[in-house]
Amino acid sequence: MLPDTLRSWNDLPEKERDTLLNLKAEKRLTTEVFTALNLRMTYNSLRRKLNEHKTVFAVKQQIVRTVTMPPSPSKRYLDYEVLEGDDYIIISDIEIPDHSTLYLERALLLGMAHGVRKLIIAGDLVATDQQTLNDWLRLWRVEDLSYEDTIRLTRDILRRLSTWFNEIVVIEGNHDDRIARKTGGEVHLGMFIQGDKVRYSRYHFLWVKNSDAKYGLIGHPRSGSSSSVKLAQNIYNNTPAPDGSKPIWVYTAHTHHAQSGFSGDGIAQVFGLGTGREYDLTGYAAVAFNTFARWSSSIGMIRRKYPLNITHRDDWRFWLGEYYPDDTPAIAIE
Repeated sequence: MLPDTLRSWNDLPEKERDTLLNLKAEKRLTTEVFTALNLRMTYNSLRRKLNEHKTVFAVKQQIVRTVTMPPSPSKRYLDYEVLEGDDYIIISDIEIPDHSTLYLERALLLGMAHGVRKLIIAGDLVATDQQTLNDWLRLWRVEDLSYEDTIRLTRDILRRLSTWFNEIVVIEGNHDDRIARKTGGEVHLGMFIQGDKVRYSRYHFLWVKNSDAKYGLIGHPRSGSSSSVKLAQNIYNNTPAPDGSKPIWVYTAHTHHAQSGFSGDGIAQVFGLGTGREYDLTGYAAVAFNTFARWSSSIGMIRRKYPLNITHRDDWRFWLGEYYPDDTPAIAIE
């Protein structure tokens, strides 16, 4: 045996020291065993080192038996929505009271035309542009609805949507949570709009699990981007599904730009949902003078597990079929 292949006490890992200590206690640490260890020390030196290690070993055993860490008192944030199904209509950034009537009616008719009875509202259901909640009115004073009026209108719109949709899930957007921020979290939008067919989630995202046990992701990011597809790609790259897999599709709201594409690895479809808020009804956007792209609208649809993003430029006569209103762009929902 070459000298430089011999090991010192410091070369022995903790687990091996524990094993040798057990052998010594059981009187099985023979000279034959010692020779096979290839140690740079005598047999008696090893026994002295193991006697010293016995104290350390006893301390470790005591710690294992008696020391436990206190559990965290914090809430475990795992109660986000996980919907199960293959068919959904998805809308976002409606921002009542500046909503597009046509946009909402097309969402309703699209669900009717394709037999889809579940609706997801991907954040910013209400605008909450009131003086006390937003800085805009301090700069440009206009006659605006009170928050109470806005909630009353929101409830009416949800009631009309629920004449067809038997499940409506709303996730929280940055506009929706203004009232929560102003009240220190004591009051939030969900307190005013939940009902038999409407659920409100304080999370800014939800998952959809299809009949193949594959997950899709819908969310309202806090970060903006001039490219909603790039934003969706980044979210795809960094957000694993509840089972640890990659999502098979991603819809992102918030940007107000309707776009469609693929993840960087070419596996998942990614979409930027457009807005259901009318540009010309939105003071802070309409009076601005800049190079930002004008908003665009789209409605997402999951049909038989396949994702679509139908934009304002698509052929709505095709998508709505017999439900397309020939005489007027809108129909009464009463």
